[in-house]
Amino acid sequence: MDYTLEKIKSLLSQRHGAQRDLAACLGVSKQTVSNWVNGRAKSYNDYLPQIAEFFEISIAELVPPSKNPQIQVADLSSDELAMLKAFREADPALQRAALSVLKSGEGK
Repeated sequence: MDYTLEKIKSLLSQRHGAQRDLAACLGVSKQTVSNWVNGRAKSYNDYLPQIAEFFEISIAELVPPSKNPQIQVADLSSDELAMLKAFREADPALQRAALSVLKSGEGK
């Protein structure tokens, strides 16, 4: 089960016309939102900050409880979220290089 998708579906079901309004707010088609709801696409992860803002909730409410209680998504800055997104999209060699650079600066 996709926690985030189920949460988005629940929030959408509570508002009449919400799929259309959410699509307009995000600058995507209503079909895109429909694809998310029907599990045909997962690109909603790219829009979590805007989705949270649309529903007037925190990003933390859209993601499963953290398995690492020391870091909460809601506590991350927009730069940190952008860095995580870029890291996930990077090829594995670049990910390893980035981790190496970051680890070499630990304790400084």
